[in-house]
Amino acid sequence: MASKEAVIKGLEKVKAKFQDVEVKNAFKDFNKSVQFVCPDIDLSYAIKVTGGEIKVFKEGTVKKPDINISMDSDTFLAFQNKEITSYNALAQDKIKVTGNVADLLLIEKYLI
Repeated sequence: MASKEAVIKGLEKVKAKFQDVEVKNAFKDFNKSVQFVCPDIDLSYAIKVTGGEIKVFKEGTVKKPDINISMDSDTFLAFQNKEITSYNALAQDKIKVTGNVADLLLIEKYLI
């Protein structure tokens, strides 16, 4: 099991990707909340993206996130290290996602 600090550091890398012009442009029409959950370490992070910028980035939950991504901490870090793809994670039941498919594909391509 990965540490809470390691996962938070990984989430900070996700946030840093929004400094990239390509990422900002890809998310320019994206106005949604994303909930990342790692239940094995009791960690939830709420991220609100508006117009290609992160407006909310905090530990905690949102009542009705547009997208919910739940996985254990080791799987999250495996995504960060490009050791696993979303297709493999879904097939192995290592990740649970809810939300619009187009939004999920965008997030997978640019953020995890």
